[in-house]
Amino acid sequence: MADTTATRTYRPRRLKTPPSSAAIAYTIETAIEVTGIGRDRLYDAIRERRIVAKKWGNRTLIVAESLRRFIDELPDAIDVTE
Repeated sequence: MADTTATRTYRPRRLKTPPSSAAIAYTIETAIEVTGIGRDRLYDAIRERRIVAKKWGNRTLIVAESLRRFIDELPDAIDVTE
């Protein structure tokens, strides 16, 4: 008998409009899209208080300035072509 259990693959939704550089906050989905950081790693950074997040009802909003600062503080990538 064939296995009928469905496996779900996470696929980020496509943004209808690109996020504005003037945005003051991003949803989790938008923050994932604009940074390329995975959902688990993003939530890890929030738990570690490296990124500031606010709650509005059941929605989590990432403070844009905090997200930019987090990216800026990451170490530079090493050039491995030397």
